[in-house]
Amino acid sequence: GVQTCALPISEKSELALSKRYLNVTFVLNEIDKFNREITQRSEIRDRPDGSQVEVTAVYVGLAQGFYLGRDATLAGIGRPGPDGWVWTEDDAAAPAIAELVGILNNSKPAAYVGLPVTID
Repeated sequence: GVQTCALPISEKSELALSKRYLNVTFVLNEIDKFNREITQRSEIRDRPDGSQVEVTAVYVGLAQGFYLGRDATLAGIGRPGPDGWVWTEDDAAAPAIAELVGILNNSKPAAYVGLPVTID
């Protein structure tokens, strides 16, 4: 048959604490991994006039984001805020963001790209 062993409460709590610690460590490692990567994906962005447009969004870790419209004239910059990403349209940044997207898509050679970045 199956044998069971009753553990004192302090040992049960310690076991639960160690499992929780492993879960927290795993989540922090995943956050750190994402923070060291550049992520690109297609998204729908709301415009100031209430319309929506499909854009290519590029996230530089958890600190900075950029987006570029299909025609490469619409662009914007994102920063993390208390309730998620806060996006500001900045069409003047479109050429630099288009260069970044081209490099990420392997349609342009690797190069240094001057992007508008805010550091708090």
